[in-house]
Amino acid sequence: MELTQDDVIHILKMIDEAPVGRFSLQVGDLKLEVAKGDGPAALSAIQPLSQPAGQSAAVAATVEKLPAPAAATPSVAVPAATDLAAPVAAGVVVIKAPILGIFYRCAQPGAPAYVEHGSMVEEDTTVALIEVMKLFNPVKAGVRGRILRISAENGVLVEHGQELFQVAPV
Repeated sequence: MELTQDDVIHILKMIDEAPVGRFSLQVGDLKLEVAKGDGPAALSAIQPLSQPAGQSAAVAATVEKLPAPAAATPSVAVPAATDLAAPVAAGVVVIKAPILGIFYRCAQPGAPAYVEHGSMVEEDTTVALIEVMKLFNPVKAGVRGRILRISAENGVLVEHGQELFQVAPV
């Protein structure tokens, strides 16, 4: 049994919606480990494992439940992903996520963001990265214009087709 990229994306989507903190799946010599949390370490790579001779390619999976959520303090408000998607004005172009993965606004922690609110972009300007299975995929603007809105938060899982930016074309 082999996992395809579509299988992995489907698994990641199910994990994102499930109340688990860490998930590990082994299929033959392929291992997928996912941990919910902040930063680049939240999604682990798929990596080949050494398998003892004579051992069958059995599927093993483990899931750890998240602890009960602590009471939220009124002073801290985290917007939901749906709160970030604002209505699109006429003539505004929306840059959407081309794939499901972890959204990053900069190349590495501590580096400046590719674009900020008000930045001018060209069609081939890289505006963000989306990480899937430790592969970083650049997101290009695809339009010449000015960034009006940044709709996704750095380091969070975005879905295919989710709004990332709004751009006023020039």
